[in-house]
Amino acid sequence: METASFAMNHSEMRFFFSTEQNLAPWIWLDAEVGYQYNFSTDFEAKSKEVESFMVETRNALYFKIGVFISPPDSYLK
Repeated sequence: METASFAMNHSEMRFFFSTEQNLAPWIWLDAEVGYQYNFSTDFEAKSKEVESFMVETRNALYFKIGVFISPPDSYLK
């Protein structure tokens, strides 16, 4: 029994505002808020035994929050 393989094709446009804030010498906070407009999402079958299919995705507001590390400028000199 073989597992079906698919290639995902997705296109979108994003309008967003993002900011970064230094919390400590090595620790940063990243925040992003925006609107994502989806054009299409489809899964293309890699073999002829399975059919390709499309997924209807909704346009939506989104937000992202992240924490990352980065050395201070004084550390790199």
